[in-house]
Amino acid sequence: AVLANGNLLVIRTTGAVWVADVATGLVLYQVGVDPERQTYPGKLSLAADTLAVLFWPPESYLAEAKAKKGAEVRFYESATGKFVRSVPIAIDSSDAWTNIELSPDAKWFALLRRPTRWPGKAHLSVHSPISGLLRWESKLSAEDFQWSADGQTLIALGQRLVWLDAETGKQARESKFDAGSSEYHRLRVNEEAGLAVGQYSKY
Repeated sequence: AVLANGNLLVIRTTGAVWVADVATGLVLYQVGVDPERQTYPGKLSLAADTLAVLFWPPESYLAEAKAKKGAEVRFYESATGKFVRSVPIAIDSSDAWTNIELSPDAKWFALLRRPTRWPGKAHLSVHSPISGLLRWESKLSAEDFQWSADGQTLIALGQRLVWLDAETGKQARESKFDAGSSEYHRLRVNEEAGLAVGQYSKY
């Protein structure tokens, strides 16, 4: 997985996350496996000078098993890699079925735990990056999501495109047409153009 934000390029490989300078291509730092706790860096998000990385025990990072010892979100200064804090998070999911996204100002983070059986409902929740406390949680048809640029809305793609109020989790509106169903949905939104694209893979 590759994620770009401003001058930084984040590259995720098995057991490691590398952060590089876009202009020079030089690797600035690496976030790796925690040998003491035996947890692995998984899905990640980058926003407002903050890098958030989900850490998982082996059974949830390498397979699709629920985390027995629990997972945690670790926060770093994105420019330097300096560790800021760790927030434990109890979720009934695994790395393969979980997405994390920081709000644009990094004052909140959202987790999408996708359904492992179809048809099924996903769990979308918003948490504090300071304490990990839950702001709200909603069950909905969704395979991917994205924060709006102003951080006021969460846009989720499932059977249809839906807009949720970021403060309350209440649905504000829904697209008129079905987007189809696929566990491979990936959402990309261009707010200025008023366009949203959902992509999926075919084997």
